[in-house]
Amino acid sequence: MKLLGVLNELHNFRYALWILTILFTFLVAFGPSEGSLGMTGRILLGLFAFLLGLYLLLKYNYKRNKRREADKLNSNN
Repeated sequence: MKLLGVLNELHNFRYALWILTILFTFLVAFGPSEGSLGMTGRILLGLFAFLLGLYLLLKYNYKRNKRREADKLNSNN
């Protein structure tokens, strides 16, 4: 799988992605909505949410493929 390196890198930072996504969600929800802090919060929330979503999607796809390979090996025996 070509994206396995990306998945490994994202896996190393999974807790940071969760924490930063939650932190910027609170900043956007309860912080200032105008000015540079509001704009920065929305941009960073979008970035960390995208990376977290990418990690979860790649992880799900990787596990699904591993499960299919295991099922094929078990059905061949």
